[in-house]
Parts: sequence; structure tokens; C-alpha cells
Amino acid sequence: MTSYRQRGCSQSTTAGLVLPLALAAAFVVLLGSTSLFSLALLSRSRTRISMAERMRADQLRSAAQHFAQLATDSHACLLTWPSSRWNDLGSQCADVDQG
Repeated sequence: MTSYRQRGCSQSTTAGLVLPLALAAAFVVLLGSTSLFSLALLSRSRTRISMAERMRADQLRSAAQHFAQLATDSHACLLTWPSSRWNDLGSQCADVDQG
């Protein structure tokens, strides 16, 4: 049979292991949840950037379609040239308002 003193000694070594183990487990859980949270924020940020890019592209397409609908008569000659050259087209599109 073991004495009272020997049983108390074995219990204290077991009790001394539980606290560090519990702290390590809590740290792992905290680290994992922080990692998941940062991944969620990154995903949300990428989604927001992607949505903004799609909205800008849609607005550009809408403006191009609107211009194509309005470009009639004297403005129709602008459709054959890139917009970067429109200011230099004085002789080809003489009737177009440069303002």
C-alpha cells in the first residue's frame, strides 16, 4: 500500500500538467480562430474589390453604349477612330463640336 504522502505527491504532478496543457490547447484554439477570422476578412476584401471592378467595367460599357446610340450624323465619324485620336480629327470630322 502507498502512504498518504506518496499519493499526494503523484496527484500534484498530475495537477501540474493539466494547467500547461489547458493553456496550450486554449492558445491553439485562439490561434486557429484568429487565422479563420483573417481569412474571412481577406475573402471579404477580395469580394469587395472584385465587385468594384465589375461595376466600373459595367459603367464603362454603359457609357460606350450610350455614346453609340447618340453618335449620329456628324458624330458618327468618331466611331471609326479610337477616343485618344478624337481631338486630332479636325479635318475628318469637321462638323463635330470639339468642346
